[in-house]
Amino acid sequence: MKSFYLVTNIVKDPDYTITLKVRDYIVSRNRVCYVSPPESFVRDGRFFVPKEQIPEDVDCIISLGGDGTLLRTARFVLGTNIPIVGINLGNLGFLAQISPTSIFESLDKLMDTEPDIEERMMLHGEVQRNGEVIAKDHALNDIVISRNGHKEMLRLNIYVDGSFLNSYRADGIIAATPTGSTGYSLAAGGPIVAPDSRILMLTPLAPQSLINRSVIYSAGSRIEVELGPNKDGEPVIAVASWDGDTKVEVKTGDRIVIFASVENSRLVKVSEGSFWDTLRQKMSTML
Repeated sequence: MKSFYLVTNIVKDPDYTITLKVRDYIVSRNRVCYVSPPESFVRDGRFFVPKEQIPEDVDCIISLGGDGTLLRTARFVLGTNIPIVGINLGNLGFLAQISPTSIFESLDKLMDTEPDIEERMMLHGEVQRNGEVIAKDHALNDIVISRNGHKEMLRLNIYVDGSFLNSYRADGIIAATPTGSTGYSLAAGGPIVAPDSRILMLTPLAPQSLINRSVIYSAGSRIEVELGPNKDGEPVIAVASWDGDTKVEVKTGDRIVIFASVENSRLVKVSEGSFWDTLRQKMSTML
């Protein structure tokens, strides 16, 4: 790889101290390195990656932050086909593989070898109201429908490929990719899935039922989550979120339609170990 683009979470590296060290090292190796300016990252108070500013000759995008930074970067650069690798400046990181102590070693590998690139399935989710799409986005980890600060449980009617499956009374529900199986879905009791799989998982959040298992669907399935009224038949309001970031208010009668995106995220693999090695190491830090 000869040309890189750095995306920095200005909360994690506010003075660009690490970012500039990375840039200088890449340039010292006679490679090209672009740095997105800090002012381009804030939109409505949120971290934003301006896809239109990424030069066409970029071979790799490096995100500096944590898993959240990489997730947001992946969503905003979707469609560019540029692979992404993350430097972890946060806490527990499954996606941001490069630790602060191995930055230069990993950069050498990126510049001197042809690293493996993993294709990761993404979800497309859209909110439909009265037959019209009012919001849509992509997610690398998950799409979550949850209570909007209300005490009352939600009634969630699940349809798969047009057929009614089940109705949950729960705090919400998580639709996760294999990549997202080690995130919120895992905390809610969902299974761990190899990241190169192509499946979609639904995991209820604290359901009022003796059956609280996750359900696994093929990547070709089309899932619809309809928000029903409360137990008294009155309308309710909830929130749909993509990777814990984009959030849209939904109300009774709305349907959140979820299916596999036609686009994949491309993540660079720099570590020598397998996904299961990484999982074992990360799990041991949480004991």
